[in-house]
Amino acid sequence: MDNSTSETDSLKVRARQNVVLCILALLFNSLLLIVVCISARLRKSAKYQLIASLSVADVLLGAVYLPLDTSMAFSGGVWKYRCGLMFFAYGLQEFAMPTITTLTLAALCLEYCVTIFYNVTPVIRRRVVVVGVFIPWILGCLSFAPVYVARIVTSSGSFTSACSDGQWNASALFLLIGVFGYVPLLSLLASLVLMLISFCCRPTVDRLAVRTIIAHSEDVYLTHEITDTVLACFISIAFNVPFLVELVMHVQCDGFSTCASPRRVQHVLEVLRTAESVVFPAVWMLGSEFRHGLFTSCKCCYRCCDMDVELANVG
Repeated sequence: MDNSTSETDSLKVRARQNVVLCILALLFNSLLLIVVCISARLRKSAKYQLIASLSVADVLLGAVYLPLDTSMAFSGGVWKYRCGLMFFAYGLQEFAMPTITTLTLAALCLEYCVTIFYNVTPVIRRRVVVVGVFIPWILGCLSFAPVYVARIVTSSGSFTSACSDGQWNASALFLLIGVFGYVPLLSLLASLVLMLISFCCRPTVDRLAVRTIIAHSEDVYLTHEITDTVLACFISIAFNVPFLVELVMHVQCDGFSTCASPRRVQHVLEVLRTAESVVFPAVWMLGSEFRHGLFTSCKCCYRCCDMDVELANVG
């Protein structure tokens, strides 16, 4: 009885924390999307087109979890409705969001690798951005497979009893977790390493492709952009690795009470995953490019600095 009461109290506390984080995530990401939409400079930036895709995913996560956690916070940590929304939220948080986030950040890193060395035409850049936006979302939708496979092959519809129905089921779940969990994370690591190598081996300023929307003659802005991206990548890795490790341990257990990680660890990781939706927009909004795109209104600077405008004028 004491364990059940303690677990319910823990769920209620976690739900209240998630309510606050969901509200902050909705506010921050909505503000970021509004600024990107109204700023011509940021709309022209391939970086912020990809960041807008990340913000849309964070808004979706906050919109799904806010009513769910609000209901649990006011009902003593108990979800009283059908479990379909719970499974959708579970898949969105544990598989879809990490897949979309890591692959979009990987696309952003690869976009830097290309534009550091080559003067890419606006048409090619738009196609690259479209691919960098749609592929993560398509794979993110497919990443719901582990959740519903687990629901079908287990009697209780959860990962906790996955091993009780046979070794093949557990192996299938491990394979799906690897494909939709660890493979995107490894892709992000590889893209991050390539971006850092490209940045360290970049050509001189005279030959540097016009990557930044602020100034193409000052290398410091490119450094700021790379720093923002590296920070976001490390945040994504730091938040995803513990979650995936705990998820694998979760699948290995016949019941969560026998797992090496207690329920409290699971709650902390769920809060961290929601906190990621708050940290990301804060990182981008503190960046120099966002501030210049928001406050700079000099048309002369815009014509000289924006890659698409400059190439269009030359053409």
